[in-house]
Amino acid sequence: MVFSVIDSPQHEEQSDFNSSSDHLPKHIDDARETEICAHTTVLRGKCLVCHEKMGKAYGMAFRYINEDLWLSYDEIARLRELESKRLLREKKLVLVLDLDHTLLQTTSLQKYLEKHQELLQRSPKGTLFFLKEMRAITKLRPFVKSFLKEASTMFEIYIYTMGTRYYARRMAKFLDPENVYFKSRIIAREDCLQEEEKTLEVVLKPESMVLILDDSEHVWKKHQSNLIRVRRYLYFDLEDEKSIVSLSALNTDERQTTGILATILKTLKMIHRLFFLPEPNACLAQKDVRSILERRMILHGCNIFFGPHIFPSDLDPGNWRLWLIAEELGAVCSGELSSSVTHVVTNDAGTEECRQAKKEKKFLVHPSWLQASSDKLHRQPEENFPIDIPPE
Repeated sequence: MVFSVIDSPQHEEQSDFNSSSDHLPKHIDDARETEICAHTTVLRGKCLVCHEKMGKAYGMAFRYINEDLWLSYDEIARLRELESKRLLREKKLVLVLDLDHTLLQTTSLQKYLEKHQELLQRSPKGTLFFLKEMRAITKLRPFVKSFLKEASTMFEIYIYTMGTRYYARRMAKFLDPENVYFKSRIIAREDCLQEEEKTLEVVLKPESMVLILDDSEHVWKKHQSNLIRVRRYLYFDLEDEKSIVSLSALNTDERQTTGILATILKTLKMIHRLFFLPEPNACLAQKDVRSILERRMILHGCNIFFGPHIFPSDLDPGNWRLWLIAEELGAVCSGELSSSVTHVVTNDAGTEECRQAKKEKKFLVHPSWLQASSDKLHRQPEENFPIDIPPE
């Protein structure tokens, strides 16, 4: 049996059992009663199947789904398996998002509160909010709403914050006014199993399909391999770090189309594409985003231009294996031989592009360099894959 619950931000203490967003049991009567009940799901201290009263420490709490919900460890494993199959069918992964300094920044510094009207006037509409009851101001990171809209087509999205549940739901309302992206998937301080530590144990999804975006590494002690660290968003000054100059102090902000979130979205699209890319003799259920993230460090920092005749001229090079290998290993592939290019991959040494690359002291390598780096899981020495340019 699987049921679904949505916790509405407007009704923090109430949850209904008629939604289909989180794929938990819909009808208690669907459960198969056996002679010995496994007590897989406990609500308000009672087993949903046999109604036996259970201890408070039974299983694990999932209060962000329902304040009184506990699940046994066997049930958690079963639900994760079901969720894995559903996500694979829908071709979706899971994205866990931090709030503060990742998607937004909130400040309570008096100097900003005193001029909040001025800040509101100079900020794009719908990006800055004055929270009167909290005596705070929140600024959304540029591109965040477009980011969420596009990411939601590829990922099931969670919020995970060290802030309180009340704060998390207020921020979710700014980010997702119609509750389209997060639904009940808002994990807050009250759900944390350890102080100052976040864990995927409270996420009812397989870890092999979860990516994390957070500006803090230290809170994810057990899940570093799932983490994509995000540069901190500092629109406001920090009270305890006076040496850091904020964006507002510089009278500027991140750019919409070339800022951090826009850049990360490209990375997420690539990881999603690589995860679901059909491969011979590959089992989709055995794929792991952590392996993709690890492989993306092999050629991190390399910017590759493919020389003429590597790909057929009438087809999109982005669909060819060498291009995909380069991106899988973390390289950036360029369509032009610009100053940012570090490597030219070619098997034709007589082209003008090769001469230009040699003049500008770029690496000139044979296509087999990419395959070798992929096979050996390590960037191979470029000098072992040379392209000899004939004298002019």
